[in-house]
Amino acid sequence: MKSTKELIILFVVAFAFSCSNEHVKNSEISEFIFGKSRLLENYQVPKDDIESLQKLGFVGSSGVVMERIDYVNHLTYIYYLMENDIEIRKDSLKSMTEEHLKIQKQNKSKQFRTTNLVNTPQSIHVIGINIYHNNLRQGLINAIENYNNLNIDLTFTLEFRTVTTIFQALAAQNDSDIAVFQSSGDPGGSSGFPSGGSPYPTVNVSGATASLGIDVCEHVYTHEIGHTIGLRHTDFFDRAISCGTGGNEGDAGVGAIHIPGTPETTNIDMNSVMLSCFNAFETGEFSNFDIVALESLY
Repeated sequence: MKSTKELIILFVVAFAFSCSNEHVKNSEISEFIFGKSRLLENYQVPKDDIESLQKLGFVGSSGVVMERIDYVNHLTYIYYLMENDIEIRKDSLKSMTEEHLKIQKQNKSKQFRTTNLVNTPQSIHVIGINIYHNNLRQGLINAIENYNNLNIDLTFTLEFRTVTTIFQALAAQNDSDIAVFQSSGDPGGSSGFPSGGSPYPTVNVSGATASLGIDVCEHVYTHEIGHTIGLRHTDFFDRAISCGTGGNEGDAGVGAIHIPGTPETTNIDMNSVMLSCFNAFETGEFSNFDIVALESLY
């Protein structure tokens, strides 16, 4: 186990591989016309928070500390971006840790989905906000079609909005179940996991992803939307399988439960859209076992 001092050091530096091969180089992770998440480079992570993150399964993991303005709820909050893909709000750490310890006693399985899922049946309204590049727009359209082509009790609707005023921005966020933003940085994206029966409310995909083509954009959007409704990385137990480096993500305080009918660690599905890292040759389509997983859940 890493010492507290060692883990604090990990928060100071950016990590090399993410769910989507995205490097955190900039002070701006999520770009939006009225506010930007910013990197808190000199933030001293409290010892209690580090211990909570360890309990959530991020032992030895690296991450960065971010601050975000929430215009809908009129607040500014700090969150930890772990593995460059998982957002953990500082003000949720205590409750997440307590829930994790409770679940840990009840369920020892370690695969594929989070403990919390979204309620069904449900129509999930996705709004792409200020997404201009055609490859990104078409990739998001294709990703939504991927989910609507499944035999599940979730339906997805999609619209694009261009906002130029704070009132338009607030309206778009209020009208959406998932707001999709174009962020800065290297190709890739980030999102979070569901809570309260609802999907995680935001997805960020870097504008640089557009340079890799529509299929890769489709792959990244499909992957991040998968997280918002409860899918974990297919290789969460060993990120080196798809990233070339990295270890076990643990259950991250949200669960890592094997979905019946899908391969276990001895026979991993290398075509899964939910592998931790991607390459420039992705098709953007679900694998057969991705489909089994989602139709089993929903």
